Amino acid sequence: MNISLAFTTYKSEQYIRSQLERDFFSQSNGWIDEIIIRDDCSDDYDKLKGLETDKIKIFRNDSNIGPLLSRPILVENCKNDWILLMDSDNYLNKQCLDVLKNIELKDDTIYCPCFAMPRFNFPTVTGKTLALMDIKPIFHALEVQIFLNTGNYLVPKKQYLEISKQIDAAYAHFTVDVIYFNYLWLSSGRKLSCVKGFEYDHTLRGDSYYMTHSGISGKKLEEVNEKYLRS
Repeated sequence: MNISLAFTTYKSEQYIRSQLERDFFSQSNGWIDEIIIRDDCSDDYDKLKGLETDKIKIFRNDSNIGPLLSRPILVENCKNDWILLMDSDNYLNKQCLDVLKNIELKDDTIYCPCFAMPRFNFPTVTGKTLALMDIKPIFHALEVQIFLNTGNYLVPKKQYLEISKQIDAAYAHFTVDVIYFNYLWLSSGRKLSCVKGFEYDHTLRGDSYYMTHSGISGKKLEEVNEKYLRS
């Protein structure tokens, strides 16, 4: 089975270029057979387009719609049934690819990282497959909220697109977009699996929306928690 490695990006050409310096095709022993990148209508597109090959494809949104609404379009651009969705400034390693390659994949499950350098670690849920009823009693824990909002997931294309049809743009806030999608996913009876050994390097960016709008982020997080977990 082959998978697609896919990135959404906005003004992150330097990170994408650094990503592509890593030979994902060789590292995955052919498991990854395409890299799909979707730029969210930034000025970087022309530079990114120059990185295209027969295995690397670059697309661009007609307008800036944000990562939550960009990802379903990105997933549609992928040819494989399973897609490894990554943020443009986060980095996989070979160990991670080896771990994911040996998972028995189930179509009702999204496979999530257990650890990210330098500071994200989820020991309470690592190695567990979680449904909504498992999340509700512990959602207030900071570790769980961060786990639900990391992204960088291995997802089944068909089911991911099916859930994406339910997205309400009112909740498509930049810093809670992943946790909102995960609640939609879990509310449908599907599951999240926190995979032991699925690790990546996380880039801490001072210009990230989370860092520059932390007050709004907290408010939006409470809104989605209220809607999906306290009802």
